[in-house]
Amino acid sequence: MDASRSKCFFVGRRGTGKTAITYYLMNQAADCVIQLLPQVFGLCSFLDCNDLLDTRQRPFHTLVHCFKRALLDEVLGEWLGRGRVAVRSLPPALTRERNWFEDRDFDFRLLGLIESTFELLKKSERDWLREVGRDKEIARAMEDLRGGPKWDYLIIIDRIDESWDGARSVVLLAALMHACVELSAFTSFARPLLFLRENVFDSVRSIDSEFTRLETCVVSVDWTDELLMEMVERRLNAPFNTKLPLRGPTWDYFFEDGDFARTSVLSYCQQRPRDVLTYCSLAIEEAQSRAHERIQIDDLLNARLKFSESRLKDLGDEYSENFPQIRVLLSKFYGLGREYTVGGVTSMVQRLLVDEQIKEHCTKWFYNVSTPPLRHRVPRDKGRRKESIPFKRVPVLFSSSCNWLDDFGHP
Repeated sequence: MDASRSKCFFVGRRGTGKTAITYYLMNQAADCVIQLLPQVFGLCSFLDCNDLLDTRQRPFHTLVHCFKRALLDEVLGEWLGRGRVAVRSLPPALTRERNWFEDRDFDFRLLGLIESTFELLKKSERDWLREVGRDKEIARAMEDLRGGPKWDYLIIIDRIDESWDGARSVVLLAALMHACVELSAFTSFARPLLFLRENVFDSVRSIDSEFTRLETCVVSVDWTDELLMEMVERRLNAPFNTKLPLRGPTWDYFFEDGDFARTSVLSYCQQRPRDVLTYCSLAIEEAQSRAHERIQIDDLLNARLKFSESRLKDLGDEYSENFPQIRVLLSKFYGLGREYTVGGVTSMVQRLLVDEQIKEHCTKWFYNVSTPPLRHRVPRDKGRRKESIPFKRVPVLFSSSCNWLDDFGHP
C-alpha cells in the first residue's frame, strides 16, 4: 500500500482476503479512501465487443478515457463533499464537469460518459479528439488545486465479478485496468487500487494485447503459514482477557499434536485464509459435539466431510465464468484429495470423457483440457500418519465394477 510503489492490482483466488483488505483500509483511513463497487459491467449492452478488442484502436482508447474521467470526477466530488474546496472556487476546466460529479454515482456517470463520447466518435473526429483530451485537462487543473497530502485519495475498486457478463465485461475490465495504470502515473492525488480474482484477471490476459503494461502493477495476495497460524490464534484468543502467546503456544493449547494438526490444516486448505477459518470452525464444532476439551486429530479428520462439500461448491462458483457448468463436473467427485497417482488421474479422466452429462454440459471446454501435462511424480510419504478419505454425500455415479477410487493415492 506504500504510495511510492506503482502497484494498482491486488490479485488472488477466492477466499484470500481481498475484501478484508478493503474493509481494513476503510476503517483505518476513512478520510482518504473512496470505495467503489461498480455494477456497470453488465449494463453496457450498446457496446460492440468486436470493435473494442484491439487495444490500439480508438474505441478502446475512448473507453479508457471514460474510466479515467469518471474516476477523476469521483475524487473531485469527494473534495467538494468534504469541504476542501467550494464550487465557486473551481477553475473553468473543473466547473464544466459540474454536471458529471454532482448528484451522480460512479455507474451513472460512467454510462453517461460512454454514451456521449462514443456518440462523438461516430459523428465528429474533431469533437471526439477534444473530448478524449479532457481527462488530462481535468487532471492538470486538479493538480494545481490540490492543497497537500490531505487531498490525496485511495480509490478502492472491489467486487467486479458481482456484475459479470461474459466477453463484454472482460473488455470493460481491461479498459478500467489501463485507466488505473495511467491515472496512477500522471496524478499525485488519486491512486486506484483494484482487487481481482485470479480467474477474472486471467480473462483479461487472454484478450489484451497490451497486457504486459499491466503485469508490472500486480501484487499477488498470498499468505505464509506463519501468518495463517497467527490469524487462527488471534481468533481463538479473542474471547479471553488474558491472551496466550502467539506463533505456536496458542495453537498447541487448543489442538492435539500441534505440529501435525497445523501441517494438516494449512496444506489441506492450500494456504487460503477463508478455508483455514472454515475448516478450523468445523473442527471446533466437531470437538464440541464429542465433548473434547481439545481439538483432536479425529475431529480434524471428521470435519473434512463438511469442508469437502463446501469447497467443491465454492470451486463451482469461483470458476463458473472460465468453465461454464463446471459444477456438473465437480459433482462427479466424492471428496478432496492432495496426492494422486498417474494411473488414478488417467482413470478419472477416461471415465469423465465418456460421461453423458459432461458431454452435454461441458463440451465447449472440457475436451480442450482433458489431457493434463505430467510435470513431476510425487512419491507417497510412507511415514505420514494414515488418514481417512472424506466422501461427499452423493449417490454412486459409476458401477461397483469400476474401482477407480482404488487407483488414487490419497494422503
